[in-house]
Amino acid sequence: MRTLRFARSFAALWVLAVAMQSQAQPRPAPGSEDIKPLFASSDTVCVGKVLSVSSGVATVSVERYYKTTDAGSSIKVRYYKTEASGGTNSVTLAPGEHALLFLRRSSQVFEFVDPWFSKLPMSSYLAREGGRGGLAQLEMDLEAGLNDPQRQAIRNNLEILGGMEKLERTTKIRELAASPELEIRAAALLALQRVGDYSHIEQSLELMSLPLGGQMSETLRLMPTTFESVNDRKVLPILFRFADSPYWAVRTSVMKALRNLHDPGSVPMIVRRLEDPDFFIRYDAVFTLAAIEGQQDAEWLPALGEFKKHESKYLNQWKRWWATEGSAKYNRP
Repeated sequence: MRTLRFARSFAALWVLAVAMQSQAQPRPAPGSEDIKPLFASSDTVCVGKVLSVSSGVATVSVERYYKTTDAGSSIKVRYYKTEASGGTNSVTLAPGEHALLFLRRSSQVFEFVDPWFSKLPMSSYLAREGGRGGLAQLEMDLEAGLNDPQRQAIRNNLEILGGMEKLERTTKIRELAASPELEIRAAALLALQRVGDYSHIEQSLELMSLPLGGQMSETLRLMPTTFESVNDRKVLPILFRFADSPYWAVRTSVMKALRNLHDPGSVPMIVRRLEDPDFFIRYDAVFTLAAIEGQQDAEWLPALGEFKKHESKYLNQWKRWWATEGSAKYNRP
């Protein structure tokens, strides 16, 4: 998080302005970008190096086009909006930056299509082949960049790959998932799970089990969200082993996966989460038990607000169900 060292009065005004802006459009988490919609909404998608900037317009030397409106070897990108058109963009450009750009044409220049993710830092290492075009070519170039000696460039490419929804292959990312470097390993594991490759789900849970404390990176903080899409029941034994972890990130990740899988064999584990110290994990447990039992009645499946008001009522109801009926039905382990 950036620290701004300005005069107190100016800082106060800045904080107020940011607060007002965040109410209108909350800033998405870094690493949560979705490449396919960005690609579809763009006239031009390219990777290149910023040569110069002047009055809010950057000159970019393009190294590869993935989608084009017949542009040349260099383009002008306006990243500053006039006050009449809505103030400034959240994305800026600076000389020397090497990035993937999502653009739309506006007269003689290009503009960003998204206020947050129109510029994504990307390695300058590109694949030798350049004839495929589109997202397939982008994937090839991103994979080639995983051999970049600059570690930050590798993390940048892993972040973009994770946002591509589906990849043709994940071999190189799997290799990096075994990296001794925490940030590289975490970025690779996150990328794998974001594209639906759960081959390393155990390593992801082990990583979140490390006592990292305040040093936990943004990548690790994003990891639990990837468990919401787990759809392979083969990972259930792994999830069960981590279900009672002392670490919140691990328990909430397991609970998110169990909620999505709705597997009857997980009921004993889910019942234990009715006693979890975290409110949202307790609610997920109630929600998942209701889904497995086919209970749509609000008496068993309350909305979040109702659960917050009368939590003990719903928790006790499910505990009674487990004691009188559920444990026999689902075989207490």
